[in-house]
Amino acid sequence: MMIKDEIKPYGINVLGQWKRYGNVSATEHIRTVFVCNSVTEYPPGKRLSIMYQQRDTWTKTNRRSGKIRVALVGTDASVDECAEWAATQGVIETIDVKQDAKEYYVANLKRGPYGKVARNTYDIDNETLIYQYEVQGRSLHEIARECGCTYHNLYNRIRRHKKRNNITHIPKQISLNVDPIELVKLREVEKIKFKELAKLYDSSPATIRNAYIRAKKKLTNKV
Repeated sequence: MMIKDEIKPYGINVLGQWKRYGNVSATEHIRTVFVCNSVTEYPPGKRLSIMYQQRDTWTKTNRRSGKIRVALVGTDASVDECAEWAATQGVIETIDVKQDAKEYYVANLKRGPYGKVARNTYDIDNETLIYQYEVQGRSLHEIARECGCTYHNLYNRIRRHKKRNNITHIPKQISLNVDPIELVKLREVEKIKFKELAKLYDSSPATIRNAYIRAKKKLTNKV
């Protein structure tokens, strides 16, 4: 009998194994997936899909030790409905697709690749996002911290929105009505930090910093 820790878990992305081989329709009804090293009978459920794969095995020191044949058993039945069946099979991993995904992305706010979170779990609409980024000059990192998501979430959201609506680049504007000489003086002579300048001009540190860089460049070009 194989030890559970010998293979790495599939996790909530297990349905990607079906999509990888073009069987997208199967993923529409699968509710539970069992990873098994042996299957002697079909699980409960009206709609089933079974896929066999070779899976790498790993030692405790994270080295590949070989391969093992596993069965990915997908069913539209719940984990509880399959409890008796699972007890008689060589189940290595049980994945409640919908519930595990919800807990992973929403309840626990765990991150996916590049730290991304699930769509629609952070509160900002596309128009506001694009206005703040492209018109006000705010950084995506700053907006992401406020929304509880990541730079990659917002960047991809802007890209998709522009592509769907055929929107070209919106030139950034300096939203601050500030004298560039005054801003440079406050920063370089009086040594006021961007955070304090942001409070003074009722703006964000990132916006102030961008305005300062543009102001200094503008003054340098005049010399």
